[in-house]
Amino acid sequence: MPSKPSSDESTPPDTGSMNSLKRLHAPQNYLRIPGLTFDEIPGLIPPEHSAALYYLQPKDFNLNLSRGEYYRKLEPFDCVAKKLVDVFDYSIQELKEGIEPKIMRLRHDTVGDDDPEPDASFWNDFFERVLGNLGHEAEKFGMTSLDVMWIVYLYTSAWESTSLSCRNQEAGYWRKANLHYLHDLLAEWVEMLKTKKLRWTTVFGELFGIGR
Repeated sequence: MPSKPSSDESTPPDTGSMNSLKRLHAPQNYLRIPGLTFDEIPGLIPPEHSAALYYLQPKDFNLNLSRGEYYRKLEPFDCVAKKLVDVFDYSIQELKEGIEPKIMRLRHDTVGDDDPEPDASFWNDFFERVLGNLGHEAEKFGMTSLDVMWIVYLYTSAWESTSLSCRNQEAGYWRKANLHYLHDLLAEWVEMLKTKKLRWTTVFGELFGIGR
């Protein structure tokens, strides 16, 4: 097993404090990593996954800046990317392990498509293992496997929504340090999902009440 990637040190917020509420409701522009396309909504991570938000928030940086201001600084983006590198590196490692789920079902929704697909319950265990690999850094924020699943869903969706021309146009912002590494990992992760013919409704279904 490869050694654990390093993580940016952050301090878990006091969930009952006014400062915590400010951190929760601050704009989430620092999550909008250069070279990726996100939905134009204020909250990329909803309140029910606030632990994931606190985990990713860059320490010692103003959380209320515009996206353009973060682009000029870049360091807050790099701090977020450092955490995301851990999440996607462990997700890829788990997917490469090739652990077969105990429950399988055939897909018959498409003519000629009878490839076995892991049951949704397999993915709950999958993201639980990713959470375990993240260790104390995630535990101190009260992260759950569903919080990890939301992070992976958010950035998988952002990658898939981004055209090659857009990534190339913003290359000057992300082709460095952890931002570059994150882009490489996202490309590998999405390609693995496609190669294994895994559907989003199965991988991330628990987030939307599918497969319960």
